[in-house]
Amino acid sequence: MPLALAGEPIGLNYGYNIICCSTSALASENKTLAFPSVCDTIPTKANQEDHVSMAPWAARKAKLVIKNLEKILGIELLLASRGIWITQDQLGEFKLGKGTSIAYEKVNELIKFQNEDIYMGNQSKATIGLIESDELLNAVEAAVGEL
Repeated sequence: MPLALAGEPIGLNYGYNIICCSTSALASENKTLAFPSVCDTIPTKANQEDHVSMAPWAARKAKLVIKNLEKILGIELLLASRGIWITQDQLGEFKLGKGTSIAYEKVNELIKFQNEDIYMGNQSKATIGLIESDELLNAVEAAVGEL
């Protein structure tokens, strides 16, 4: 794979380096959200009760983790599709599997990859949308069966 999935010629094209920082930041945020909520409870009722249910906060954190994961998966889908696009000629006789082909086609319906440096925000929003909406999952399952 070319460095940073950048097109040719490399120079002004910065590639997909920065968007990888976004996924790393989201993964790190998920690590902090995974810290057990029950570890931070405050005594109540004049110190007679030392346990306050942290279940509501734990549920809210779990929901945040899921939203972050959808973003991470959407960006990874973008990067994988870009990698396939860049290496199509090198793949030669090797073809994508049935499910992977469907996923790649869905991304290509939304994104037209190019060699020039471009703003990637719209690309990542599109692939994150495929994950959030279950559109990608439904299309792949229609081709290969339930996952």
